[in-house]
Amino acid sequence: MRHILLATVLVFCLKSLSAQDGHYWSEQYGNRSLLLAGAVVGSVEDLGAAFYNPSRLALIDNPSFLLSAKVYEFQSLKIEDALGSGDIIKNDEFSSSPALAAGSFRLPFAEGHHFSYAFLTRYQSDINIFYRTEITRDIFDEYPGQELLIGTLDWTKRLREEWFGGAWSYSPKKNFGIGVSLFYAQRKQSNSLNVRMNALSQSNEGADYYNDVNMSYAAKGLITKIGASWVKGRTSYGITITPPRLRLGGKGSFRYEEFMNGVDNSGDFVDDDVFISNSQSDLDAAYNSSLSIAVGAGVKLGQREQHGVHFSAEWFSKLDAYQIMDPAPFVGQSTGLEINAVLYDELKSVVNFGIGGELYFSEHFNTYVGFSTDFLAQYDNESTSILNEEVYNGSFLRSNLFHFSFGGVLDTSIADITFGLLYTGSSEELSRPINIPDNPGETFFNSDETFMVDYTRVRFVFGFTFPFAEDVEQKTMEALGLSGKKKNRR
Repeated sequence: MRHILLATVLVFCLKSLSAQDGHYWSEQYGNRSLLLAGAVVGSVEDLGAAFYNPSRLALIDNPSFLLSAKVYEFQSLKIEDALGSGDIIKNDEFSSSPALAAGSFRLPFAEGHHFSYAFLTRYQSDINIFYRTEITRDIFDEYPGQELLIGTLDWTKRLREEWFGGAWSYSPKKNFGIGVSLFYAQRKQSNSLNVRMNALSQSNEGADYYNDVNMSYAAKGLITKIGASWVKGRTSYGITITPPRLRLGGKGSFRYEEFMNGVDNSGDFVDDDVFISNSQSDLDAAYNSSLSIAVGAGVKLGQREQHGVHFSAEWFSKLDAYQIMDPAPFVGQSTGLEINAVLYDELKSVVNFGIGGELYFSEHFNTYVGFSTDFLAQYDNESTSILNEEVYNGSFLRSNLFHFSFGGVLDTSIADITFGLLYTGSSEELSRPINIPDNPGETFFNSDETFMVDYTRVRFVFGFTFPFAEDVEQKTMEALGLSGKKKNRR
C-alpha cells in the first residue's frame, strides 16, 4: 500500500495545474491588444503600451484613461483515467480574468515627454482538484481475499502576481519614440497536496495512510522594459527589451506530514508504522525571470489606411536552475531517514509569435482577429518529488498552447466599447505513472499505459476606454453636431 501512495505523491506533489507557470503569453493587456492576441509590440494603440512597448506612448495621438476590458473566463481541466481506475477528474471554474488599469498624463515642465501609470495582474490561478475513489479488489498480497480501498486526493494551487508601476516615453524626432517602464512585482504562490487512503481486508484488518505537503512563498522584484518604435510610411516598427527582474527578496513556509499504520512492508508480520512531521516558516524565498527581446510591426492597408495587419515575436532566454526556497533538511521521527526538500525552477529558451488583423467597417466600428503561440518553457522533467530531495516548480500542462481571439470596438461619443471572445485549448496524452492493478502481484507502475489531459480556457471580453476631459468635450460637441471633423483615434 505504501508504494502506491508514495507514487501518487510523486505524480501530483506541488506540480502546477496552471499553464501560466510554464507559458509566457497567457495574458494580454489593453482593449485592442486583447483582440489582437497581443501581437502589438510595434503598433500598440492603447495604454497596454506600458506593458508591450512604452515608447509607443509618445506616438499615440490621443492619451486616455484605460479601464481594460473586463474579462470573464471559463477554465476546464479534465484528467481521464490517470490511475487506471477509469475515473475522470474534472475542475471547471468561472471567474474574472487578469486585467489592466492605466492612465496617461503630461507634466507642464517636461514638454514632449509622456508619462503613464499601470496596474496589472501578470499571473492569476486558483485551482482545486478533489478526487475520491472507492475500490473493492484483491490488491495487496499481505491480505487474503479482496480489500476495500478508499482514497482521497485534495490538490490546491494558487498563484497571483501583481505589477504596479509606470512608463516614460519621448519622441526626439518625428515618427520615432523611446521609452522605459518600471514595475514593482509581487508574486504569491502556494501549492498543497493532501492524500488519504484507508484499506479494510475481509478479516477486518485495517490500514491507513495520510500525507500532507504544503509550500507557499511571496517574492518581490523590480521589472524594467526598454522600448523603441518608429513609423515609416504605412508601417510601424517596435522593439522591447525586458531584462531579468531585480530580486527584492521574499519569505516562505513549508510543511510535511506523513503517517501510516497497519501495513507490513517488510513481510516480518510487524506493522511498519510511520510518523513524520515537520513545519518550517520565515524561510528566504526569491523568484527569477528570463531576459526577453520582442519585435513587432503593424501595416496599415487600404486606400485610406483604415485596415491593418499586426505581427509580433518574442524570444525568452534560458533560465538556469535556481532555488526559489530551500527548507532545512529534516529527519523523519519514526524512520530516521533524512528528507531534503528544495523548491527550484528551470526554464528553456522559447520564441513566441502572434499575428492580428483589423477590418474597418465604419467610422464607429472596427473588428479584430488574432492568433498567438504560447510554447512551454519548461523541460520535460518527470522525475522530481518531495521524497527524492527536490520539488520541481513545474506546470502540469506539458503541451504548447495556442490562443485565438475575435471581437470588435464600437466608438461612441463618450467612450470606446470593446467586446470579444478569446479561446485557448490543448489536449495531450501522457504516460500513466501509476496503474491500479486488477490482480495481486501486478506492478503499480506501468509506463505502457497512458492517460489524457484536456485543457480549455474561454474568455469573454467587455470593457470601455474613456478619454480625458478635453476629448470628452470634443466628442460631446461632435455628438451635438457643433464641431468640425472628428479626430481619428485608431
